[in-house]
Amino acid sequence: MHWHKIGYYAGCAATLAVCVLSAWKLIDYYGDVRSSKHQLDEAKTLYREANQTTQTKALPPFVPIPNTMPVDLKSKSPFAASDRANLPASLTVQERFKTLLQTNSDVVGWLKIDGTTIDYPVLQAEDNAFYLKKDLYRNDNVTGSIFMDYRNHIDRPEYHWIVYGHYMNDEIMFKGLLKYKDEDYYEEHTVISFDTLYGDLKWLIFSVYYTDVNEDYIRTEFADDEQFWSFAGDLKANSLYDTGISVGADDTILTLSTCSRTEEGGRFTVHAKLITATS
Repeated sequence: MHWHKIGYYAGCAATLAVCVLSAWKLIDYYGDVRSSKHQLDEAKTLYREANQTTQTKALPPFVPIPNTMPVDLKSKSPFAASDRANLPASLTVQERFKTLLQTNSDVVGWLKIDGTTIDYPVLQAEDNAFYLKKDLYRNDNVTGSIFMDYRNHIDRPEYHWIVYGHYMNDEIMFKGLLKYKDEDYYEEHTVISFDTLYGDLKWLIFSVYYTDVNEDYIRTEFADDEQFWSFAGDLKANSLYDTGISVGADDTILTLSTCSRTEEGGRFTVHAKLITATS
């Protein structure tokens, strides 16, 4: 009987310990979420105030202009879309980013989709692991940050830009991307704004779908335009529904990627092509 009591109390103690640990983790999680929301609200204020009080600089000539752009805008590009390897002669940081850069020099742009919760600064580190669990101030935070693939360069034309973000339960980061599985939702939110330090870019969504980490959807290197065209065609063909938007060898693609929560290693992706570049 004595041993039964010891076993009983030991079991109760173990259960209590598990409950306390779970509660602590939950408190820690929501503390991180609150901290992240507060930081992002501050960042939005800094960015918007700077945007209202300063006039952005002229867009440098590195932005690749797709064939879908109106002729009057396309003619302003000093090189054809196929000249992606050319480097710009000079770069000027837009005034509205300068305060954010003082907060974190890893800021490379701002991502926004009108009418959604996606409205965030975009960071970039030397690898794709750092900002998985680091906030805007580089502090540990389970929500992480929205970040650009370390292989990308915002100071030169490229075939494919990629931006990542966590799927969080509190409508922050990239959870909202999964709403694009609904075609009606897509029809109301077709354009992405990804403004970089050097210019303001609009992107038109052409494909959305579920995938996983083993699929070749985050490729950044291509031998030539033909190889890129084949890759872009695969992204288009994978879409959950036909968006009616074509994509070609002369386009530049932006991919947004998050966890899908459907299976281990599952991902949900949104692909868009560059349509306008403004200053």
